[in-house]
Amino acid sequence: MKILLATITRNRKGQPVRTERTIEAETPALGRGAQCVIHLPDPRVALEHATIFMADGAQRIAGVGSAVLIVDGRSEGELVLAPGSRFELGPYHFVVETPPPGYDLALRARAAAPRRSVRDQVALAFLAYPRRNLETGGVVGTFRRHRRIAADPADCRGDDATLASGSG
Repeated sequence: MKILLATITRNRKGQPVRTERTIEAETPALGRGAQCVIHLPDPRVALEHATIFMADGAQRIAGVGSAVLIVDGRSEGELVLAPGSRFELGPYHFVVETPPPGYDLALRARAAAPRRSVRDQVALAFLAYPRRNLETGGVVGTFRRHRRIAADPADCRGDDATLASGSG
């Protein structure tokens, strides 16, 4: 089976970048294990999560062991891979595309935004609120980008905690 795998990532500017590679295997495995032909490096993906195979004249994908596919928000054990079909393996979203000439199957893969740890969520929540001066009770400053921190509450303008004479 010859598969065209297109991976969609984002560059530093946030623009999508499409990378294509050809995979040739009889029954390719998808997972985070080193033996998998389609490697998905995320702890939410099983070592061998799914396998693509031919059955009844159609390409299919099935979860291996207790691993399941998410199809339209529901857990499924198997899916026929027809153009337009969508499925998820852990944080990865796959769309079956129309294969170009010479290919049996074309898949587009996109990783969802990584989940933040609890520590990161707390840190972001802390940075979103203005700091208070414990002695005077006034706003000391926010941690927003391009903002200056006021040393005295009298220098504060509104809730932004920017210097009255500085640029906001």
